[in-house]
Amino acid sequence: MRIFVIQPNFSSNSETWLYRMNKLLGERICGFASFLKEKCDHNNQPVFDLNGRKPNFTERMLIRFRMLKYDSQKTMRRELFESINSAKPDILMIHYASTARYLWDVINRFPIPVYIYVHGYDIIWDHNDDTGKKFYDSEYMSEVLNISKKSNVTFIANSECSFQNLLEIGIEKNKIVKKIFGVNLPAVKRNYRKNEMTVLFLGRLVDYKGPDIVIKAFIKACESGFEGRLIVAGDGFLKEACERIASNSVFSNRIDFMGE
Repeated sequence: MRIFVIQPNFSSNSETWLYRMNKLLGERICGFASFLKEKCDHNNQPVFDLNGRKPNFTERMLIRFRMLKYDSQKTMRRELFESINSAKPDILMIHYASTARYLWDVINRFPIPVYIYVHGYDIIWDHNDDTGKKFYDSEYMSEVLNISKKSNVTFIANSECSFQNLLEIGIEKNKIVKKIFGVNLPAVKRNYRKNEMTVLFLGRLVDYKGPDIVIKAFIKACESGFEGRLIVAGDGFLKEACERIASNSVFSNRIDFMGE
């Protein structure tokens, strides 16, 4: 089975799990596309840059003498189609519904199975960004719904919450597969002493992950006699607010911010 993978980030710290998934897929990956900060490869295969390439010398000369109109988006899409086509994949795996929507004019040209892996951020309908603007409008939701109606498209939901969000906009249940993160662990029962437990928050510091609520809950627990510590690992636009909540508490010396 040959898989062509399209994902927005290639080496983000917050997506180490995705790097590991690609590593497990190994040689099944026949091609790769991502928004790159610098040229890189996957298993010695060049990764297609979704930013698009700059005009080469000949093209720049033609542009200069008005003999060529260079459209970087059209060029990127044409070359992405050629890259996928030459890789001859059996499956397209797209990470994030927003990526699929952005490149749908290219993806839709391939009559092979398309798996769209949603991750939460790309299907949060009721949350705002740091400016107070909705992440996604009704047009975005409508386009994601229309994509789901294609017979060769399947969505992969990373959580029960993501699964429910897809159902909320009308995507049929039989078009969604749940692949929930995590590993099975044996049941362990311990009698913790109040001062030996460390609480870890690991994730981006954004409103829908609730880091501010975790900190407030930790402070409330400390006021009730809890003597443990809290480690906050991650970054995001709520970082300053979280640090302010912690610093205003008498328990601030028990809260550590580790950053990204």
